[in-house]
Amino acid sequence: MSWDYRIIQTEEDGTLHYGIYEVYYDEDGTVSARTESTVSLNYPLEDQDEDELLEEIKKDLKHMKRALYRPILIDSELWRKDE
Repeated sequence: MSWDYRIIQTEEDGTLHYGIYEVYYDEDGTVSARTESTVSLNYPLEDQDEDELLEEIKKDLKHMKRALYRPILIDSELWRKDE
């Protein structure tokens, strides 16, 4: 199983929302799951110093930025089953 960050369009009370989610894929590349909520950039400073933490944030932002160059996923279409 692999994963990446993707922009997903969701709908709530008739309003469209766009957010970055972690998306998980089956071995054939089909979306199998996504995080319930959008990703958060809230990092606790625990066993690392501030410079290491900033490097981790930069790495995650770089990975998230890739989502901007991929098609937006429509949440309601991800879970439709072909008949």
